[in-house]
Amino acid sequence: EWLAMFAVVGDFSDVLKATTLWASGSATNTTGFSALPASFRAYYGSFGQTEAMLGQYAGFWTSTPMSAGEGAENAHNWYLLYNDPYIQNGDLDKATGLSCRCVRD
Repeated sequence: EWLAMFAVVGDFSDVLKATTLWASGSATNTTGFSALPASFRAYYGSFGQTEAMLGQYAGFWTSTPMSAGEGAENAHNWYLLYNDPYIQNGDLDKATGLSCRCVRD
């Protein structure tokens, strides 16, 4: 679902970021996606360390499952950083709190 979106908009995060609330950067939100820098909840349940990331990080879960060799406790995610013009991907413990967005085909 995210890869289909990237095929249309490319891998530039600025076109997905809302034009307000980001710490800095050059957000344009030309796609209307309006990603907000909501930070995250750590896998152990704490918001303490993540408060520093408010305004700097937006993470989103994907529906793509991890393969058997990658670790069943983790899931794929995409994230945007205030100081990075590109969309990043990774995997995190499923207990981590990230944002969810429905991405239409």
